[in-house]
Amino acid sequence: LVPGSAESSLAVRGADATDELVLPEIVRVIEIKSGFFNRLDGSVDFGFNFQKTNNDVNYSLRGDVIYRAKTSDTALDYRSILSYRSDVPRTFRNVLNVTHTQYFANRWLATGLGKVEQNDELGLDLRTNLGAVFGRRLVQTNRSFLSVMAGLTTNREQYVLDPEATTSLEGMITTSYDFFVHGDLGADISAHLTLLPSLTESGRYRVELDVSYRHEIVLDLSISFSGWYS
Repeated sequence: LVPGSAESSLAVRGADATDELVLPEIVRVIEIKSGFFNRLDGSVDFGFNFQKTNNDVNYSLRGDVIYRAKTSDTALDYRSILSYRSDVPRTFRNVLNVTHTQYFANRWLATGLGKVEQNDELGLDLRTNLGAVFGRRLVQTNRSFLSVMAGLTTNREQYVLDPEATTSLEGMITTSYDFFVHGDLGADISAHLTLLPSLTESGRYRVELDVSYRHEIVLDLSISFSGWYS
């Protein structure tokens, strides 16, 4: 802390200079530890339900892990949902996301991404995406983040009823919103909306929406609710 300041402030020493930051203007501080495993952070969510009457089985699984460096982070996120009853067809969805985000000055950022998806309700046997987006964090406060990004992605799809895989090029416009409730038992709400207009298939576009709410019950144990639309 800087003594004698009109407001409480923090001196941040860089390689070439020292900046004095007023504490109310500091949104967050992330500790970058030494060692690969010390820089990892992650969580696992699991839900399960079974009713013997009609062999009704429902489960959901989500896991994520992030590796933080000084000016970038690499994240892996996996989600799986299964619903089965003896009197109706099984439905499931599996999604694996891998992203690498590089942070620049003035809240600009760029992300390279890869995604693998199965979706029984869409008849989708396998979809793979590789792409890159560039954008900016428009809002960055102690309560919320709002980011907007745009770029390109390749889309390779194989459907259950059509064994012939197709490849196309898509535009990608995505916005992410996160809202935080601070305290001993914090909570956060996140929403991610992505529009993917095809550049090689006229008139086709895809929309993806993911929303989640997580509330901490006790230290490192939380309850979460999530929904998605595709």
